[in-house]
Amino acid sequence: MAPHLGLIVLPIRISKANDFDEAFATVAFERPQALQVHPTPIVFARRAKIAACGIEQHLPTTSAFGVLTRDGLLMSYGYNDAASWRHTASYVDRIFRGGNPAEMAVEQVDKFELIINLKTARAIGIDLPQRLLARADELIE
Repeated sequence: MAPHLGLIVLPIRISKANDFDEAFATVAFERPQALQVHPTPIVFARRAKIAACGIEQHLPTTSAFGVLTRDGLLMSYGYNDAASWRHTASYVDRIFRGGNPAEMAVEQVDKFELIINLKTARAIGIDLPQRLLARADELIE
């Protein structure tokens, strides 16, 4: 879909802690227009450092996980992971009480949240449209 929109995707693989310096150097050299962050465990553990890099490079940063936006990324759109884990706990409880997992309905996430970090927007010099801000489920000052 990215080429159809006139976008170039530049994957930056991070699989170990030593990869971050090279990844940040690649971002500084390539000067992408934005950064989409996929929170693998190694990335998640260094999310504040990634947010700081995005701010330093004046890059809009996005993710599907709200916790990353709360830690400094510009915005996220995705399901509420805390609510999802709580809901999962109800399934575990039913199984521990003797419920048969094969008889339990499979449920999909039905609510997605848009979270915007206004502090980050100011730091990178982006004025977000009021229509977008009005649609946000959470605005972080």
